[in-house]
Amino acid sequence: VVAGDVPFQLRQASDTGSDSKKKYFLQTTTPLDYEAMKEYTIEIVAVDSGNPPLSSTNSLKVQVMDVNDNDPVFSQSSTEVAFPENNSPNDLVVEVSATDADSGSNAKLVYSLAGESLSKDTFSIDPESGEIHVKNVLDREQQERYEFLVVATDKGSPSRKGTASIAISVMDRNDNDPKFMLSGYNFSVMENMPPLSPVGMVTVIDADKGDNAVIQLSVEQNNGDFVIQNGTGTILSSISFDRERQSTYTFRLKALDEGDPPRSAYVGVTINVLDENDNAPVIIFPSNASYKHILPNT
Repeated sequence: VVAGDVPFQLRQASDTGSDSKKKYFLQTTTPLDYEAMKEYTIEIVAVDSGNPPLSSTNSLKVQVMDVNDNDPVFSQSSTEVAFPENNSPNDLVVEVSATDADSGSNAKLVYSLAGESLSKDTFSIDPESGEIHVKNVLDREQQERYEFLVVATDKGSPSRKGTASIAISVMDRNDNDPKFMLSGYNFSVMENMPPLSPVGMVTVIDADKGDNAVIQLSVEQNNGDFVIQNGTGTILSSISFDRERQSTYTFRLKALDEGDPPRSAYVGVTINVLDENDNAPVIIFPSNASYKHILPNT
């Protein structure tokens, strides 16, 4: 008999021979799991039918051989990474790791990017360490997010594999100047408009994100004659225009973002004052009633 609580039993062989010499097979009573128990020490006891019975004990060591029955498992099934744009090629982005409960070659892992992933053109993975590197310089304004799968494959036969998802968000850097939609602006306004009347509107954009795209507008070189509203880009006059005094105004607008360091852009603006019929005719000659009129042929 087999002594103790072990998953083995003895089965008598069919060609058992004489009563004094019998053959037995040692067989399992339940499936063995290498990952749960790698080795068993079994006590086999033989007892005769005498009176009193006599017995003999022998020890048997059973070593369980590993079968590749476990998939590799990543430490994280999904990973989110924030990575800045304008990086250097081959910069390290993130390192992934997986384990395999098997042993030997069944537990040796090779890392790769999933077969048809478009991100293979942008990222690479070290097959041994699991380090993911970026091949190129990333530009958030071209692509803001990358998603792909990484695969861990063991060296068993047949091999088994596990996967994990990677999501990389490209962080913005202030690498774009504000941009006015036109290279220059011309507006026409009527004279005699009251102060703080709108005279024109400009549009400015910034391809960056967050504070890097928040823009402050200001007017330069105008002696306080004009102001501009942030947010709307509306230019307002601080004065009432008199075309007869000044018919044209020119100044520059400045757009400054809130990045660190900030970036700026400038554009020229021309305001043309249109005439209103606000002046009575004036007799230039004669200048007054004092004159002498000489008739012809006198």
